[in-house]
Amino acid sequence: MFKNKILLLTTLAAVIVTTLGIKYINYLQERRQNMALTKYDDFAHSVKKNLADIIAQKQTSTMAIALSLASDRALNINQIDTKHYDTLLQKYKRDTLYQNIWIQIVDKQQHPLYKSWSQEKNVTNIFQTKDITEVFQHNKPISSVTINQYDLVLEAIAPIVKNNKIVGALEVMSHFNSIARKLKQSDIESAVLVKKEFSHKITKPFTNLFFDGYYVANKNASKELLAYLHQYGIKNYMQDNYKLENTKLIISYPLSDYHGNTYAYFIASKNLHSLAQLENEFFMFTTVVILGLLIILGIYLYLTNKEQKEYYKNIIDFSTNILLIKDKNQIVEANKKFFKYFKNYNSLEDFIQKNGSIDNFFVEEEGYLSKEMDGQTWLEYLIQQQEPQKVKMNIDGEEYYFSIAASKILDEEQNYSIILAAITDEEKYKKELEELTVTDPLTGIKNRRYFMNKLKDEVQRANRYHEKLSLVMFDIDHFKKVNDEHGHDVGDKVLKEYTKLISSKLREHDSFCRIGGEEFIIILPHVELSGALIVAEKLRKSIEKHKKVLPITMSFGVVEFKSEETFEHLFKRVDNALYEAKENGRNRVVAG
Repeated sequence: MFKNKILLLTTLAAVIVTTLGIKYINYLQERRQNMALTKYDDFAHSVKKNLADIIAQKQTSTMAIALSLASDRALNINQIDTKHYDTLLQKYKRDTLYQNIWIQIVDKQQHPLYKSWSQEKNVTNIFQTKDITEVFQHNKPISSVTINQYDLVLEAIAPIVKNNKIVGALEVMSHFNSIARKLKQSDIESAVLVKKEFSHKITKPFTNLFFDGYYVANKNASKELLAYLHQYGIKNYMQDNYKLENTKLIISYPLSDYHGNTYAYFIASKNLHSLAQLENEFFMFTTVVILGLLIILGIYLYLTNKEQKEYYKNIIDFSTNILLIKDKNQIVEANKKFFKYFKNYNSLEDFIQKNGSIDNFFVEEEGYLSKEMDGQTWLEYLIQQQEPQKVKMNIDGEEYYFSIAASKILDEEQNYSIILAAITDEEKYKKELEELTVTDPLTGIKNRRYFMNKLKDEVQRANRYHEKLSLVMFDIDHFKKVNDEHGHDVGDKVLKEYTKLISSKLREHDSFCRIGGEEFIIILPHVELSGALIVAEKLRKSIEKHKKVLPITMSFGVVEFKSEETFEHLFKRVDNALYEAKENGRNRVVAG
């Protein structure tokens, strides 16, 4: 009779657990789909923002070139020194990331006086005419996207002013190839496609690439992506949004002119395998946690039977998660896994006597479970949640991360089952993943993305607290010659060797970043200009003496933050200081 009763109870509990488990898994599957859409939406917006930032950076630097050239006192609108500009463009191609800068100078009547990419002296096309007219009317530079008969370009137009009168305009145009290369470093394929109604206006194409009637504005457009767009119809991607299909996330970013007219789309594609894998792992992890909780519920039904208690205690001790049973006052049961983390306690009674509750180990931090949540105790809050929460705990000086869930059982006695599943590895992985997005893969120092975000933060802090802040920007002199004569492998070794040298000579809280091919920058908090110049000069001498891999020199630009200055203006000033150092002979430090 007793055995039949136990069998009946066992069967009943199994049915309850299985039924609840199936219902919850169905819920999780639906939740999984919603979570996936949210994750992909966040990722799409992240890529889109990254693309927008890269384009904005190039537009800003293109404008810096235009302003610099237009304000050159030697510029004579009546007699253009074409050799000067031809030589200048060769320097850009040799010493900077701008491999195909175009320059055009026009007079007040918009007659072209100089075109770097063509010998033709025809009148500027209608798109550029509109932009140049805007510059003349408002006497201010503009940055835009435009089309001419040769290409789709990023343009910056600055007025040429002599004796307080506008006498002409100088236009600088850059292309999209370098932007596509940067995205490729993050395994993002891309293609810049001009809309059909504008493609036919490009009669002398710079890239010589047309695809399904669309002009392709980047020479390094992904063939794989183009083939995919051809298969599913390019027109379907000519809109400002993103699509999830066939393990791909495809993002379309409009390229519009100064007046908001869209001429083309920058289309980027990311393979979703890695994202899907992360989503699957999270789903499986959550499922295991919840099913484990349901199993505890079933087991606890038997723990009330004293004759079976020891048997089921042995079962829960095999769990790889922390399992707890709590009444309205304290923990009444804990499995062996609990003491793997709380190893300084001899027994549950010892733990309760010294600490009382596990919430005394909670780390109060945003995004994690706290002792009080929305006016409730942590346990009351957990009971109402339909999915596990995250909790950060400090146990004997060590920090651990857990997924925690709870369920109320045996209502009349106010008993609860609690499960904590360690997710330290997951947290570590996420931190590593986040670190990868701001780390230069070759040198191991921070990248341009990190620098831009960090500089914004430091400028805000310096403005708020009136603290000192300096920037040191530098690059390797004649680095293109290193690659041409010794190969890119040696060039990479040079970058890694001298990055290591520079890192060893900086303070822990200085931010050292690689922001271009051979271009670097250091953010120096709490340092004024004189101190930053000393740092730069010490680095310059150390680099010149090092001579490992290959003997090289570097040129440095140094500036100090000015009160209420924007981070864009600060960056522009240090860039100008570096440019001056290179123009004045290299291997020197120039203050801006």
